[in-house]
Amino acid sequence: MVRVAIAGRPNVGKSTLFNRLVGRRRAITERTPGVTRDPVTGRTEIEGFRVILTDTGGYNAGDSTIDRRVTERALQVIEEAEVVLLMLEYQQVTPEDELLLEHMHRFRDKVLLVVNKIDNRERELGLYEFYRYGFDPVIGVSAEHGRGLDELREELARRLEPLSGPEDRSGDADAQMVSVSSEDEGECVAYQPPEGAASEDSDGVPAGDPDEPITLSILGQPNTGKSTLANRLLGREHSLVDAVPGTTRDVVESEFQFGRRRFRLLDTAGMRRRSRVDEPLEYYSVNRAVATLNEADVVLLVIDAQKGVTEQDKKIAGLVVKRGCGVVLVLSKWDLMSGAPNEFEAFRDRARFVFPVLQFAPIVPVSARTGYGIKRMLRTAEQVNRELDRRVDTGQLNRALQAWVEDNPPPMVRGRRPKLLYATQTGTRPLVFVIFAGRKKDLPESYVTYIKNRIRDEYGFQRTPVRVEIRERS
Repeated sequence: MVRVAIAGRPNVGKSTLFNRLVGRRRAITERTPGVTRDPVTGRTEIEGFRVILTDTGGYNAGDSTIDRRVTERALQVIEEAEVVLLMLEYQQVTPEDELLLEHMHRFRDKVLLVVNKIDNRERELGLYEFYRYGFDPVIGVSAEHGRGLDELREELARRLEPLSGPEDRSGDADAQMVSVSSEDEGECVAYQPPEGAASEDSDGVPAGDPDEPITLSILGQPNTGKSTLANRLLGREHSLVDAVPGTTRDVVESEFQFGRRRFRLLDTAGMRRRSRVDEPLEYYSVNRAVATLNEADVVLLVIDAQKGVTEQDKKIAGLVVKRGCGVVLVLSKWDLMSGAPNEFEAFRDRARFVFPVLQFAPIVPVSARTGYGIKRMLRTAEQVNRELDRRVDTGQLNRALQAWVEDNPPPMVRGRRPKLLYATQTGTRPLVFVIFAGRKKDLPESYVTYIKNRIRDEYGFQRTPVRVEIRERS
């Protein structure tokens, strides 16, 4: 795939254009300058060419640490891109624009100048004034209204043609190899499988199709170490990390490879209690974080080990289970713990008590700073992902159901014992089992939980959410 970046000062319309080109609202758009901080990436197709499109943070001459780091990250993305859409705003070229224009002359061959807010014919006629900046051609668009996008796509296709090979029409870009270091697993090296090794994952189960990445969504409260963890997995600073809560706003997407499996990573904004969300920007950030549950295979629910499990963690966990995603509880900042004997066991027991809805979820202590536990976390995510695809034969399931009922019959109701007639698995991702009964309301919830636990024990669904639905025989 060809990498295309959108660059410009804050609030020039980059995120709106990005959303137009990828065909969905991926980047948050607000009138407040500086909303986008981390690069936001999306895959799209431009006139038959498959591209990786990146919305960069605004080029900003501000003195704050965040402004400088956002600008540095934007310039890094510009250097790595093969085509750059440099955006200006009609009738509002600022000193920041001129600084960026001067900087971009060294990349002139890959720059396509795009002027936003060309909303009418009169402004189209005024586009010739922008040729004085030394870029040819100049494309006028209205990102908000979609005007001029066909011409932009056509010009982009002309730029992409000499840069693209056959694979750029049907293949994927190379994923980055994850660099992991761990106090318990050796020095910092890119994980490579041994030469001639069998195609198996860490627990000896044949690996799935490596061309299908496992999507990991990193969720948690602000400042629990989510972005630090994302950067460790990617081997570079892809998400900005700062002590100020709310640094991450958009969903930051990237890919990496661990062993033979590719992973798609979604780093999300911190999720605070609704009562504490008092800005529209944070409201949209949290909504985007929740929306990643529709894309995620496995959620890495990051909990600050020093603070312990909170009520907000429990609410996030409830959302995850409701969507039927796999989940790994990640105890972050483990290197800052005291190291006392049985410290992890105590934390695990506490988490099991506080998180009854996540009794099944594996718990992995990690340190994103040192790399401790990172490999174990990824292998656990692989195991959880495999369980989500597991299916149980209907005949085998019904024979097992009969044995479970004989071992522990349902309680009597009005002198009669409820009958469980038939069971079948109706879905994966989420894992759903349907049991047909004589009268649904006669089965207590505790007995449904008993059946669910037997399904887990019998068929190896130890690390994933399982949903059991009771339906009455029609």
